[in-house]
Amino acid sequence: GVKGEMKVRSSSDFARERLTLSKSRSERYLQLPGRLYPRPVELLSGRPASQENTWIVLLKDVTSPEQVNST
Repeated sequence: GVKGEMKVRSSSDFARERLTLSKSRSERYLQLPGRLYPRPVELLSGRPASQENTWIVLLKDVTSPEQVNST
């Protein structure tokens, strides 16, 4: 995405707490489609997108869509 940000769809009832940055921790878990287990990622920023249940996030060390899908 633009500036390394990506659009993600949340199926959580607590998306705001999980996809925005808190002062206490930045580690989150991202489960990709077709994967059995989520993987740890470090959230740098997150904000709601205009679509329902969709967020724009920036993850540490992820700069391209290929990097998200490769791990």
